[in-house]
Amino acid sequence: MTAAPASIEEISELLRTIAHPARIRILQQLTRADACVTELSSALQLPAPHVSHQLRHLRHARLVRRYRQQGRMQYALTSVPAVSLVLDVLKHCR
Repeated sequence: MTAAPASIEEISELLRTIAHPARIRILQQLTRADACVTELSSALQLPAPHVSHQLRHLRHARLVRRYRQQGRMQYALTSVPAVSLVLDVLKHCR
């Protein structure tokens, strides 16, 4: 049995999630390497609470996952097809 195709509302919500400038920058940064909030905050010159908030949205959309490494919570891109879409858009815009 295959999964039902996403509804238009789900697709729209995912695109809205991706469309936030800070979230695009976070996704772009995570294409380079997994990172913690502190590293992302420093690299993107954004306050850590703001980065953390945006990561919550990206995790909820299943674009980013988190895992613990050496006492720190690290964030990484998932293998969800939407991530491929984001990466294609980023390549196109370069």
